Formats: sequence, C-alpha cells, structure tokens
Amino acid sequence: MEDWISLNVGGTVFQTSRLTLTAAPESILAKMFDSSSPLPPAKFKDGCYLLDADPKAFAVILDWLRYKRVVLTADVTVDALLAPAAYFGLQELESSLLATSASDRVTLNVGGQTMETSLATLRSQPGSVLHDVFDPHNKDNKDNKVLSNDPKTSAVFLDADPKTFAVILNWLRYNTVMLTGDVTLENLLAPAKRFGLQRLLEDVHRLLKDKCEEEVALLETKFAFRDDLKEYLSDIAGSLRNASTGLQRLQTLNAHFNDMMKSCE
Repeated sequence: MEDWISLNVGGTVFQTSRLTLTAAPESILAKMFDSSSPLPPAKFKDGCYLLDADPKAFAVILDWLRYKRVVLTADVTVDALLAPAAYFGLQELESSLLATSASDRVTLNVGGQTMETSLATLRSQPGSVLHDVFDPHNKDNKDNKVLSNDPKTSAVFLDADPKTFAVILNWLRYNTVMLTGDVTLENLLAPAKRFGLQRLLEDVHRLLKDKCEEEVALLETKFAFRDDLKEYLSDIAGSLRNASTGLQRLQTLNAHFNDMMKSCE
C-alpha cells in the first residue's frame, strides 16, 4: 500500500502514495486506487493516471488527504473546492467546507449599504490592506482606520463609496473588472490605491490605456472621413462650376444661331 502513484490532473503531474489516495475509504478516489477494489482505476497514459479535474483544487484536496486540514491558497476558495470534493465522494471534506463557508461569511456596511461576502474573497489578494485587516490573527486590526464594527449591527463598517466597492468586490471574486451603473474606470483608481489592490490598479491602468487607444483610433477615423468628405464636396463643386460654364457657352451659341436665322429671312 506504500507504492507511489503518478497522476496527471488537468495537465499537471502529481506524485503521491496509494495510502494517501485511499485515506478516505468511502471516497471514489479510495475505490479507484485500492488494489482490492473492483472499481477500475483511472485511464493510464504516459506513466500517469489521468484525472479530469482542476489541478489547483486537487492540490488542496491532496493536502487534506495527507493532513486532514484544509489549506486554502490564493487561487482556491472554499466554494471552488465544494464541487470536486463532492465529485470524488469526500463527504468529510465536503462537510468541513460547508461549515467553513458558513463561518467564513462576513456582513459589511459600506457607506450605509449592506453587503455580504466571505473572508476568502476579502483576503484573496495577499499584501493588500483588505487582506491584512480581515486577518483574524492580525493584532493591528483593533486600531486600524479602514474599518470598524457597526455598534448597531454585527456588520463591519467600511467608509467607502458602496457603488465603487461593489465593483471592487466583484473583481475580488472573479478577477475581472465589471463596471456597473455610473461607476467609471477612473472612479476605481483612488479606492484601489487605498485598499492596496495593486493588481486591480494594473488592470484599471491597462483598461484605461485600451480605452484611450480606441478613442484615438475613432478620432483618426472621423478626421479621415472629414478629409474625404471635404475632397468629395470640392470635386462636386468643381463639376458644378464646369457645368455652369458649359451651359453659358451653349446659351451664347444658341443666341448667335437665332440671329443668323433671322438675317437669312
């Protein structure tokens, strides 16, 4: 049972022991890799058993099988682990994650507006102010000037614009800037700097640069169209002038012809 096994999980190779993979006897993993189980193991290719799963989430699952502790990383949240835990039949891990998810919930009062999120979301950017102030082990939190407890509710009060912070919260959840309502990219610069969200600042600056380049390209197109239109109108004006000159000459010739006809009578 101590033999080592190589796994290819979503393109990432892991090496672990059969003992680790069978640490949860009722799980799918245990039944797949228990030598006495009738369930066949995963497909074998190039020296590895193939598992179709997210490698980052599986790394956390593998550590849980080893140590029976959930060790989250910046890329893997509690919610991201629930689906693979259920898929592999790891009921003990799933129950632990659900309990963690409930205790992980945070209610915020942001500028008078109530929002709910998780500690994992607020702490998803290591090195940021939000990560540090929501660290339960941070002794400096008692005196921090970014947040305070609302004395009337259990919510944590954040002195910030709620509309802008809602966009920041979605960025923390999905790593994508999703503007809503009247919130602009420029509105995000000051709070991103205040909360120490360096990656968000980089994203906003990149999007502002793209926006500027698009506006420049649009102006160039408009100016090119204006010049083309000016040239076109100039050509029409020239054609009209030529047509007017030709008409005057024709009228003169017609007058001379009428005079000659009268003299012949």
